[in-house]
Amino acid sequence: MAKIGIVHTTEYTYRNPVGLLRHKLMVRPDESHDLRLHSAMLKVEPEPNAIYWKHDVFNNSICYLEWPEALRTERLSIVSTLDMTHHPDGQPLPVYSLDATAEQFPCSYAAHEIPDLARLAERQMPDPDRKVDAWARRVVSEVEGKQTLRVLEAMTHAIKQEFNYRARYEEGTQTAAQTLALGSGTCRDFAVLMMEALRSFGLATRFVTGYLYDDPRARPWAAAARTPGAASICPVQAGSSTIRPMV
Repeated sequence: MAKIGIVHTTEYTYRNPVGLLRHKLMVRPDESHDLRLHSAMLKVEPEPNAIYWKHDVFNNSICYLEWPEALRTERLSIVSTLDMTHHPDGQPLPVYSLDATAEQFPCSYAAHEIPDLARLAERQMPDPDRKVDAWARRVVSEVEGKQTLRVLEAMTHAIKQEFNYRARYEEGTQTAAQTLALGSGTCRDFAVLMMEALRSFGLATRFVTGYLYDDPRARPWAAAARTPGAASICPVQAGSSTIRPMV
């Protein structure tokens, strides 16, 4: 068991005073079989006149912030502080399995699933020369038996082996076709490539983001480069995050 605290800071500064429209935050992680959320605090400056929470159709916990229309500010600061416990031990997880109808690739969806999944199976990025399709079909053609889980595993290995990771702090992602052409990208670019590749076969995919704690104590060679017991997460736009074990 490990107690973990996460501090996620987002800060914007403006050259001139601006008004603030409604903000939508997704800073509260879902609890799972091995993760327990004990507290979640939010500090916002300037202070909103309304803070309320809702769940979206995927059960994500969404926070909305609203300020008075007359408010003007040159700075906005949002700090999310989470207190959690991670339970990596305990009963082993079952071997992942699929419905019998989904074991062979490509698979189709039941009629009652299509209304929820149809939009997630649509291609989202241009691929005029069908190069993403060609890459995906080449990877799948090399998988014996065409079992769905083996296809997914083969595609993740192909991305790792055929592309170079290159840190990039610009906003947004590359298209899947751009990643193929460049032969490099960030983790989010590789995720988009796999999503588009699977969508070319009619599979529904979506992008999931979260926090990854990389404990330097488990890697002595990294300890000199980082504060002991702390790991920094790549900044997203104007934000940054730090994950610390709570001793």
